[in-house]
Amino acid sequence: KKDIEVENLIDFDEEKELETPQNYIQISTWRNKKDAERELEAIKSLGYSPFILEAIDKNNHTWYKVRIGPLSEKESSDISFNLSTILNKRISIVK
Repeated sequence: KKDIEVENLIDFDEEKELETPQNYIQISTWRNKKDAERELEAIKSLGYSPFILEAIDKNNHTWYKVRIGPLSEKESSDISFNLSTILNKRISIVK
């Protein structure tokens, strides 16, 4: 017979609920900021809250990434599927 410590189980469950969302959905990447802004507005019109992440690659090129997040695993999976269907393109989930 094995004893189970109820206190530890409760702590474990509470920790799972407090997990911080760490996923982002990357909808598109653009070299031109205006193109990224157009994509951003299109995604907003679908009811989401996207943002633009500006990144510089190793060749010193600037890229504008349209993303949504942070999201939980389930949210990112659901939204990614919905957007890929609506936009008819591949959507990436990044951490």
